[in-house]
Amino acid sequence: ADFNNGNRFVKTAEKHITQKGLENSNARFLNVGDIIISARGTVGAVAQIAAPMTFNQSCYGLRGNDQIDNGFLYYVLSFERPYIESLATGMKFPSIVKNTLDQIQIPLPPMDVQKKLVHACAKIDEEYNIARRSIETYRQKIADLFAKLDAAVSASGDRLSLSDTEKFSIAIGKRVLGKELVSNGKIPVYSANVTAPFGFIDKLL
Repeated sequence: ADFNNGNRFVKTAEKHITQKGLENSNARFLNVGDIIISARGTVGAVAQIAAPMTFNQSCYGLRGNDQIDNGFLYYVLSFERPYIESLATGMKFPSIVKNTLDQIQIPLPPMDVQKKLVHACAKIDEEYNIARRSIETYRQKIADLFAKLDAAVSASGDRLSLSDTEKFSIAIGKRVLGKELVSNGKIPVYSANVTAPFGFIDKLL
């Protein structure tokens, strides 16, 4: 939860231990710039450490040697996250183990190329963050408008139920079988819990 948010750097965490706790436990220590990758439950989330931190058994810490830039490692692993997720095993709590890392191969260009790639990716990241902040600002403006509307409606008591058949027409979709999907269909078919159509058909339901 502390770093599964799309940000490159993680600076704070919800939970903490004392120095004495660190010295009297099996906790490992991550330095600034090291990589942390989630290994259990949510698999493949990755971030770079922006402050000295420890981590629990649900994560792995990675540190490149003098041949690999940790920033480059971050971006490569972020790109490979879908593949890392596909390697997870376990139904209730998907997880990867240390041996899983044997299956993850990454490119290793010269150090100067790595640094150029990190610089280019960081610029794109900044553009994305600026756009995201702008979107969040406008979404908040919309939320504020509806909050005012809700207060006004609550005062007047003028509300409708979605089951009011005089105002709304409600229907449930019909089941679409896989054999009904066509490769060049014009009408997309959506299901619950998806953000893209799972196929296309040529007839309305």
